[in-house]
Amino acid sequence: MELFTGTIAAIATAAGAAGVAIIRISGSEALKIATRVVKSRRIITDVPRGCFFYAEFVDPETGESIDNGVVLIFRGPGSFTGEDVVELQGHGGDVVSGRLLEAVFAAGATPAAAGEFTRRAFLNGRLDLTQAEAVIDLIQAQTARAARAAHEQAQGALRHHIERLYNELIVICADIEAMLDFDEGELPESFLDNAHIALTSITAKMSKLCQTRAEGALLRKGLLVVIAGKVNAGKSSLLNAMLEMPRAIVTSVPGTTRDTIEESFSFKGIPLRLTDTAGIRNAPGEAEQAGVARTQQVLQVADIILYVVDGTAEVDQFDRDMLRTLPPQRTILLINKSDHSDFNGSLAQKLVDQTTTTLATAECNTLSSEGLSGLFKSLDNIIKTISGSENQGVTVSERHYQELNIALTALNEAQLNLATSLTMVIAAASLRQGAEALGRITGRVYSNDLLDTIFSRFCVGK
Repeated sequence: MELFTGTIAAIATAAGAAGVAIIRISGSEALKIATRVVKSRRIITDVPRGCFFYAEFVDPETGESIDNGVVLIFRGPGSFTGEDVVELQGHGGDVVSGRLLEAVFAAGATPAAAGEFTRRAFLNGRLDLTQAEAVIDLIQAQTARAARAAHEQAQGALRHHIERLYNELIVICADIEAMLDFDEGELPESFLDNAHIALTSITAKMSKLCQTRAEGALLRKGLLVVIAGKVNAGKSSLLNAMLEMPRAIVTSVPGTTRDTIEESFSFKGIPLRLTDTAGIRNAPGEAEQAGVARTQQVLQVADIILYVVDGTAEVDQFDRDMLRTLPPQRTILLINKSDHSDFNGSLAQKLVDQTTTTLATAECNTLSSEGLSGLFKSLDNIIKTISGSENQGVTVSERHYQELNIALTALNEAQLNLATSLTMVIAAASLRQGAEALGRITGRVYSNDLLDTIFSRFCVGK
């Protein structure tokens, strides 16, 4: 069991100019340390929990005034960390908050490590590991949908699912281990059948949770969407239209875009990284050649490709050849400039051949939001295919997914060994392995290495 004995402090707010900066102090000496820094008629150690008051902040060694602000008192075990916590809320800005933090260190606190406040909250039983992980997911959320999912997990949504599975499995473990001393003929009637039914129910629930892995990855990491095509097909205009701002330079000169341009874009709550690329052609200059090479590189790692074709141009064998090299399940063929009088509505049919018949196709124009409706419909369909599941209110991370797979393997082995009383010992051991895997998800079972991995994602101050 990892124990913390020191009192830690850190700036809990973002760096830079701001209205308020918060210095968070947590540990058994938090109140005493704050007393040395806070100048007030109030006696901090006598202040009830949940109270706050206005005070002056001073250097504990020289008495020099540093700032003034609000002092908040949170007493353990009811605080976020489970320890006594004091927050000093002063003026924002790196210099003044840095001086106040140094004063807190001089008063006896030690610098907090990344994620140490939340780590203490876990170790003191205030959070389980799924809730602790949700804290950083909430901080790093790029869309409202991702923030809602992280908030639900922080409130215990995933924890409740895993705890129910764990408790159901423990009951089966106890029943089977209680029967180990029975001979096969002495086992209660239907015992093995009932155990199989119960395990089948648990594995079905775990499999359903595993199916949320892709959606969880989408919400946490998003998708790389690459816009590609020949020069002057309208790629940069498409980027600008989707972003509803002039992010990329657009001219009639071929080869205007010579490097990748990446911007964030939220689509139905999924964070997308839209990437405009240099037009693909036999480029005449060294700079443009480098841009085309970069286009080819980013196409290799794209999650979704928007291949743009000029709808006013003739059918081009180059486009046919390019489409054959792209993954059809994740490529949308966009016939651009549908607003032009000379638009060729049959171009998509002429470009698609037997090797690309599964390509999603859409007509578009970049002059209005209505002109992108076909694109957005196709994009929505591909994202649903990638996510692989309907939203169930909870999603699992890669770590959760790996532990669930370990548990599923163990439970499947247990079911195979429940055939007779002779192999029930092996089944019982497999069930314990499954329970331990579920325990590692919530933190019933943990190692310091596991905690180091999880909390290394956190910032200092959280």
